[in-house]
This record gives sequence, structure tokens and C-alpha cells, in this order.
Amino acid sequence: MPTLLFAGTSSGYVVPDKNPTCIVYSAGGSNILLDCGDGTARSLVQHSFDPNDLDAVVITHMHPDHAGGMMFIIQTLHLLKREKPLLLFIPSETLRFCEYCLNHHYMFKETLGFDLRIMAIPSGESFSVGEVGIHARPNRHMTIHSDVMENHRNLLGESFSLDIRYGRTRTVYTSDILDYADLVAMTFGGGDVLITEIAHIELDNVLSSVEKHPFGKVIITHVLPDKDLDPARLGAFIKAVDGMKVEF
Repeated sequence: MPTLLFAGTSSGYVVPDKNPTCIVYSAGGSNILLDCGDGTARSLVQHSFDPNDLDAVVITHMHPDHAGGMMFIIQTLHLLKREKPLLLFIPSETLRFCEYCLNHHYMFKETLGFDLRIMAIPSGESFSVGEVGIHARPNRHMTIHSDVMENHRNLLGESFSLDIRYGRTRTVYTSDILDYADLVAMTFGGGDVLITEIAHIELDNVLSSVEKHPFGKVIITHVLPDKDLDPARLGAFIKAVDGMKVEF
């Protein structure tokens, strides 16, 4: 039975009662961290999850509220004297940057004490962690930077939504997207759990999408601090809060 721990559910804004995005997906004996926003190590410990129990980290894109805690998670595992390997899946454009950051944080792979396996997320393809299969679908979130991207030709603008399968279960994690079209591309066919942000889309977009392609549970996260969600409009949808656990 898969479980989800929402250790961080805030949007990109700093708020006193939420941590930036970090979600633990657990199934088949594997614990997979979906995104690693600033402060993730503390967020996990705060909600009684041992970071040493992670098997893999998947970072959907490099905005700091989704990736800012990456270096400190690695340092934390070094200090915890981790021995088993850690799989780190990141956008391909970030591979050299990640190696550079490790060295300049004086966390050399030779002295970490565990095998840190850094791999590019295979765009539009599937990969696995133990018995869990993950399909990485590119989305258009990073096109919000299109007006300046031509000045940074070393960047590809990579951003992914994740289709996660374990047994007969399907979990969709949109991460950050651009618009309704990105949402529809991921929700087609429905499934067991949809985790969707509404910082960049509206609740009405989610309602429209799941009417056509139902999910057993719809979890709303990444809500802007000034956005009020009327409980009546939420209906059966679940608004994520830090520390929330979901089994399905």
C-alpha cells in the first residue's frame, strides 16, 4: 500500500506555518523524496521521518522552493554516517552544476561515506526505484523565464511532472506547471491520487480536469498565501498541510 508524507506544502513564498515543497512517496520498501525545497532535512525530521531511510530523491525543476535543500540533505546523510547508496535524479542541465556545488560545499563524493548516484531525469521516459516506476513528463513551467532564456543558452528550461506507478496504483504529481494544458496532459486516464499545485492554475482548472478523468483522491498543494480556498468549493478535494499522511 503506497503512502505519502507531505513534509512541506508551501508555495514559493515564506510563511510561518509551512515548509517548502517536499513529499515522501513510500511503496514496495522504497522511500522516494519528491522535490527537496529549502529546509527539507528539518522538515523530514520535524515530521518524524528519518532522512537516512530515503532511497531516492527526484527533483522536478531547479527553483529553490523545489531544490534549495538538496545540498543540506546530502550533508545530513553524511553526518548520519549513511552507508547505502542514494539515487539522485535531477534535470540533465543540472548535472555539472550539482557536481560543482558538491565540491564547492566541500562535500567531496570520495569522502561522503556513501555512494551518491547522480542521474539525469530521462525526459519523456520512465525510470524505476525498486518496484516503483516513474514516468517523467516535461511540462512548460520554465517558459515563464522565456524573455531572458536566450541570454542563458546553457539552460534547457527543464521541468517535469511525474506519473508514479506501483502495482496497479497510479499517482500523478504535477509539481509546478504552466497552465491548464499541462494539467490535462497529466490527468488523462485518471488514477488513484492526483497531487496538484494551484499557484499557477486555478481550482476551477482542477475541477474541470478531474470531472473528465477522475482520481480517487485529489490533493491540493502549493497554495499562494493570499489565496483563500472556500471549503464548499474544495468539496472532496484535500488541502495539503505539513505533516499530513495519506495511504491508498
